[in-house]
Amino acid sequence: MVGGPSGPAGVEEEVHIRRLAQNMGLGEGLVWCGVQPHRRLPTYYQAADVLVVPSRSESFGLVAAEAQGVGLPVVAANVGGLRYVIKEGISGFLVDGWDPPDYAKALLKVLEGGADRDLLVDGALESGRRFGWETATGRLMELYRGIV
Repeated sequence: MVGGPSGPAGVEEEVHIRRLAQNMGLGEGLVWCGVQPHRRLPTYYQAADVLVVPSRSESFGLVAAEAQGVGLPVVAANVGGLRYVIKEGISGFLVDGWDPPDYAKALLKVLEGGADRDLLVDGALESGRRFGWETATGRLMELYRGIV
């Protein structure tokens, strides 16, 4: 697990997740990396099979955009900016609600997808390009030219 506490109840939530993993017999199989510096994130994204973003609210979805930039499919809550960042069935899957079985179904689509997984990786790369520096600077230059 890469990440760390978020929001006012973040620390308690992390303790709960660790305890839950231990009770399910998963404690030894998980590596808790905590919050990482931005420069290391691409390494973690590239080592992962899927990014899960079960947010209750998300203004933009920066983590999802970054992950897609290295070809990592995303399974995320169907909220806020994640709806704009993730292309349903192309770069990942959006999940309505927060029921674990719904997330499990979406995760299995990615992890057991075979050839479809390759399409998700390609879709993630394409989707991630929409948010890269080249695209952003190109759009900004277009705006400036329109003003002048």
